[in-house]
Amino acid sequence: MENLSVPFLIIFSVGAFNGLFLSLYIYFRPGDNKRADRWLAGLLWIFNLRLSKLVAVHFFENIHVVYDTFWYSGLAATGILLYMYIKSLYSGGKVAKHWPLHFILPILFQLYMMFSPWRLKGMISFQIAVYTLLVYSAISFRIIIRLFQTIRTQIARQWLASIIVFFSAELILFTTFLIKRYRFMQVEAILFFLMIYLFVFSELRWKIVQRVHRNMVSEIDGDESLNQRLIQSMENQRLYLSSSLTLSELAKSVGINPQKLSNHLNLRFGQNFNDFVNRYRVEEAKRLLADPVNREKTIAAIAYECGFNSLSVFNPAFKKFIGTTPSQFRNRE
Repeated sequence: MENLSVPFLIIFSVGAFNGLFLSLYIYFRPGDNKRADRWLAGLLWIFNLRLSKLVAVHFFENIHVVYDTFWYSGLAATGILLYMYIKSLYSGGKVAKHWPLHFILPILFQLYMMFSPWRLKGMISFQIAVYTLLVYSAISFRIIIRLFQTIRTQIARQWLASIIVFFSAELILFTTFLIKRYRFMQVEAILFFLMIYLFVFSELRWKIVQRVHRNMVSEIDGDESLNQRLIQSMENQRLYLSSSLTLSELAKSVGINPQKLSNHLNLRFGQNFNDFVNRYRVEEAKRLLADPVNREKTIAAIAYECGFNSLSVFNPAFKKFIGTTPSQFRNRE
């Protein structure tokens, strides 16, 4: 790739320029979901970093080694940024407070390659980066599939489908290189170049991203009524006190099908049905354990009263949500 033909060099240069323009445009433009905009801008910027390497090393051969380190860590960060973007879409921009922890690996990877006297071989660096991309892409695809079962807006579904198609093509290229030891650098660059131009055209003409983010925010707002019905069922009707409560019964009480409720709990609360219900049960147990009136009650009796079937389920759940065992909590109160 050191001897790039002039047509390819022009294509990559223009693609890198337009990629930078698009990332800045999405980052700074007003929108309904600014955090999703920023994650998407970061994702595009990383792609632009990877593409611009092909141009930079042609004109400045001495920076090849330095740029390689950023390229590998950027490839590893690509999957993480995709995951953050997809997570922020449904939540209206909200992501977990511990999101910086996801970037520890590419940061350490970058620092190691820059300052460690023990250099990693190019293939090892590439493998680490690709496996990170594979793991986070797989998690992102799983969330997208769940979103397909929830999102009703056609343009949003098409956008999510295009993300799967593009990243699947990327993963096929990188996996092929891992197996065949041949790297399709020009194919990868052309794929990104075409994606950038389709993106620029559709965004400037039809405001695709803006419409997708606005529609998904609207659907999130529509789900607030479902949240209210869930709160009504759990806090007012206290359905969680029934040890036989099932996903189907809770879904029936809020007026949706069980599959949609399961997706909603996973995407909006980050919990499955058991964790969602057990959190309410644990909070009730916590209240009872702290009440002096219940000093004579055994922990098992309180667990059964709060909807748990056994101590073997209650104790781990209590420690998971409160951080201590029920006995330790009671002794502290």
